[in-house]
Amino acid sequence: MVERRVKTLLATLGWMFTIFLAMVGSALILDQFDVQISAVIAGVGVAGIAIGLGTQTLVKDIINGLFILVEGQYAVGDVVQVAGVSGEVIEITPRRTVLRDMNGHVHVIPNSAITIATNMTQGFSRINLDVTIAYEEDVDRVIAIVDDICEGLAADRAEDILSTPKVVRVNNLGNDGIDLKIVGDVRVFKQWELTGELRRRIKNRFDEEDVEIPYHREVQVPFAGPLGARTAERSAPSPAAGADEPSPEEGKPGQP
Repeated sequence: MVERRVKTLLATLGWMFTIFLAMVGSALILDQFDVQISAVIAGVGVAGIAIGLGTQTLVKDIINGLFILVEGQYAVGDVVQVAGVSGEVIEITPRRTVLRDMNGHVHVIPNSAITIATNMTQGFSRINLDVTIAYEEDVDRVIAIVDDICEGLAADRAEDILSTPKVVRVNNLGNDGIDLKIVGDVRVFKQWELTGELRRRIKNRFDEEDVEIPYHREVQVPFAGPLGARTAERSAPSPAAGADEPSPEEGKPGQP
C-alpha cells in the first residue's frame, strides 16, 4: 500500500514539476526578447477572465484530482471502478486518472467525471461466492461439505487467506435451485484467483459426493395428438403395384 502511494505521489510531483519548468522556461525566453514579464502577467490577468470561463472543467478536474490524492482514495496499482469503468490504475495526475481494464484497453478519465470511486484492493479483499444446489439435496449436508472444502483451501493457501471462507447463509430460494453464500477475507489482488480455485474444488467434490448442481435441460416429446395420428397414417406405405391380390374368379362356388 505504501509503495503504491509513493508511486502516485511521485507521478503527481513529476506532473507539477513539468508545469513549473514550462512556466520558468517561458519567462526566460520572453526575457531574452526583452519582453516585460510584468506586462505579460497583467495581460494574462485580463485574458484570464475569458480563459477561465472556458476552462471550468479543467479547474474541476484539478480540484477533484487534488482531493483524490490528498485523501488517498486510490493509488497507482489499485483496481478500482470509476465513472462506470473498472481496471487497474496506471497513472494519476491532478487532471486525469488512467485505467487499464481486463481486456488491456486503456481508459483516460477526467477527474471531474469521477463522482463515486470504488477501490477493490484497499486493505483486504473478499471472496463473495454463490453456489447453487438442487432442491432435492440435503442443505445441511451440502453446507458441511462446502465448509470442509473451504477449510482445505485455507490450509493450502494460508499465506493468502486472512479468514477462512465459509457458508454464511442460504442466500436465495430461486427458480433453479438453492443459493448458498460463501464469504471469506483474503489478501488484496488474491480474491479472483482464490474464488476460481474454490469453484474448481467445489465442482470436483460435488461430483464425488453426488451433489447436483442444477442446470437448464431441454426435453423434446413427440406430439401424439390427432394431428400426429393423421401424419402417421399419411406416411404409412401403400400396397406395392403387382402384389398378389385375389382375382375376381377366386372364391366363387364350384371353382377349383
